[in-house]
Amino acid sequence: IEAYETFAGKVFSEKKAKRKDGTFKASEFEEAITNVAQNSLKNMDAKMCEEKGGDSDKCRAFVCALGTSDVTHAAGPTLFRSYNVTKNRQYNCTVWEAARATSAAPTFFKRIKIAPLGSEIEHVGAGLGCNNPIKQVVAEAARVYGNDAQVACVVSIGTGQSGSVGLARPDVFEKWLPRNLIEVLKQIATDSGRIAEEMELKCKE
Repeated sequence: IEAYETFAGKVFSEKKAKRKDGTFKASEFEEAITNVAQNSLKNMDAKMCEEKGGDSDKCRAFVCALGTSDVTHAAGPTLFRSYNVTKNRQYNCTVWEAARATSAAPTFFKRIKIAPLGSEIEHVGAGLGCNNPIKQVVAEAARVYGNDAQVACVVSIGTGQSGSVGLARPDVFEKWLPRNLIEVLKQIATDSGRIAEEMELKCKE
């Protein structure tokens, strides 16, 4: 928690000019996260998935991001993994690049280009439509352990049940500039409760 507070204090301490992409400086985020990688992994450019040796004894993890060419999730979010898979493999980026991509919420940080030089893809955070990646977790479990494997328990921290999303009747000003509607659409796009309820019903079947 102390490390997170230090990180957040550095990253969110200074806002950018209003007309620029994102509210906070991506350069500050990148400097802070590369320092974390250097201190924890002894390599600021450590890859998400180390090619050497197996990963059977490691804690498998992934983070989600969205390619800006298709934010409707037609092909699903991009998963930057710390482990190997045989299908749907993604570019093995660095830890700091994955952290930047998954944190690039459009109103917070500018998008980031990731992939081999010459074929970079712009990514933003997957909070738009994939704020609760429980479906991806279950799918990855099947991909790693096989379709016959049973998921015994899912622990969701911060992306489960949420409050209801309401839409008030518009007043005269709202008819000209529907700020409430815009806010409701944002809440719908980042809602995590609906996915939690869908998965709960599916697990009961």
